[in-house]
Amino acid sequence: MNEALFSMLQGSMKAQHRDESARAGQWNLGMLLTFLKSLPADMSVKFADGTYPGSLMSYRGYYCDIAVERSTVAKNVSDFRAEVNAAIGKEFTGYKGGEFRMDVSTPVWVAPYGRSTRDGIVGTKVEGDTLILEVAKTQVDDE
Repeated sequence: MNEALFSMLQGSMKAQHRDESARAGQWNLGMLLTFLKSLPADMSVKFADGTYPGSLMSYRGYYCDIAVERSTVAKNVSDFRAEVNAAIGKEFTGYKGGEFRMDVSTPVWVAPYGRSTRDGIVGTKVEGDTLILEVAKTQVDDE
């Protein structure tokens, strides 16, 4: 298959996947960054289970997507916002190789390195001085 045709097919499949993620209510990097910009910099950020957002990496389920690892290290909005902002336009290495550039339409997953959890960020809520990242299954388990 020639390179131009392969690139066109790959782009089409990526667009379809991102549309499906959006229909499932999954947030992308642009949505997350826009929301984080509206919050006080010193506000704490965590998941409902009490863990905090950790490293950002290529998601094992779709290398062209991004995953946030859970961490026990506290994080505030300013730090998380800077990491999300830095991820836009950056290339990440996929689990089995290849370079994948993230953009504002990139779906955001929650998963440890090398795992495909099917858990996506689907919303947020503010409780006092803490931002809670809401996570839900956004893809049906087909295994």
